Amino acid sequence: MMFETPLVQYVNYAYYPPALPVRRADDQGGPSYVARATISETHARGLTLAGTTQTGEPVTITITACAPGIVRVQLEDAQSDPGRVRLARDLSNQPINVQVDGTRLVLDDLVVEITLDPFRVAFQRPDGSSLLAQDYADADAVGRLTALPFGFSEVDGQRVAFHDSFEVEPDEHFFGFGEQFTDFDKRGQRVTIWHYDALGAHSRRSY
Repeated sequence: MMFETPLVQYVNYAYYPPALPVRRADDQGGPSYVARATISETHARGLTLAGTTQTGEPVTITITACAPGIVRVQLEDAQSDPGRVRLARDLSNQPINVQVDGTRLVLDDLVVEITLDPFRVAFQRPDGSSLLAQDYADADAVGRLTALPFGFSEVDGQRVAFHDSFEVEPDEHFFGFGEQFTDFDKRGQRVTIWHYDALGAHSRRSY
């Protein structure tokens, strides 16, 4: 008997990612973000900061120069666990020149400026021009946040996401994010990236 492809076929593909958490109308949770911080420790390659969210929750922020041009910013609960989250590659033996000057980390090719209150991290070139800066105060006319600052969100009392937002200049463009079947310049697009195989080029999902 010859096999014939059906005209209409319904398939539940395994590559569909799980649904994102959705906050109920009566859920009083919301985004928590780092409002202020103090220096708790200075180490050879950076700083450890004791932070406080806008709701008064204590957090730990660790800012470490890992290698030339690479700085790691890590947000944790009040009790920091250096072994909890590791880099994919051990960079601890990379030769690097770092000067920790108060709330500044000065590398050969990068300067990290940390503002403690209100909390903000900015990255600059050695000549002082901006590379990347956290956007911590983007709000509408009545003061509601329109971007998610450096912090985390909870749904039904469970922490579900960490987030950060950055300033964008009018002439900036964004490229990359893996193979995607939409315009190469991602500015103006909402890019959702999951580690699922797209199994083809029939959607905007990437490999």
